[in-house]
Order: sequence, then C-alpha cells, then structure tokens
Amino acid sequence: MKVRNRKVKWPDADRRQYQAAARKIDREEKADILDEAREMLARQKLLLDAMTRLKACRQHEGLSLTDLSHLTGIPKANLSRLEAGKANPTLETLVRYAGAMHLTLKLDIAA
Repeated sequence: MKVRNRKVKWPDADRRQYQAAARKIDREEKADILDEAREMLARQKLLLDAMTRLKACRQHEGLSLTDLSHLTGIPKANLSRLEAGKANPTLETLVRYAGAMHLTLKLDIAA
C-alpha cells in the first residue's frame, strides 16, 4: 500500500480562524521581542553613558589607563574594552573605577 503526502483541505472558516490566530501570535511574539530589544538597548545606553562619563573624568584628572589599572586592580585591557563599549561593566567594576578617582557612584532606582 502506497501512501502519498496530501494537503489537508480545511474548511474555509477553520482555515481563516487558524490563520487569524497564527497572525495574532506572530504579532504578540514580535511585540515581546521588540520590547526585550528596547529594554536591552536602554540598559546598554545607560552603561555606555556611565562609561563615557567615567572616561571623561579619568582624562580630566590626567590619569592613563595604566594609572587607573594600578589604582583599581582591573587589567588595562579590560578597562580599555569597557571604555570602548565592547564589554559590560559589573556594578562592582563601576564602583572600583569611580572610587579610584574619588567619585561617588549614585544608583537611582525608580518605579
């Protein structure tokens, strides 16, 4: 007995209902993915802004990355990647970086 692959012919009403449900799920999934991407970009911008400010303070103080590395104990290569936005700093790293220049790191959590 030979079985062929055949497309199942759905009744029009069922097919339309299925397609509408699939489109709704697609829109909801896309919206969720878009929301996650926006949140991620906002976090990245916040970190990049923080590192840009810290870098400007370091340069204003006349400190080199080598100097800062000695003060913080963070390898120079890591500091360079952080300042270039190629790595994400931890809160501890931000505190050590700011503390080395006698700056206060202020964290504001808003609801």
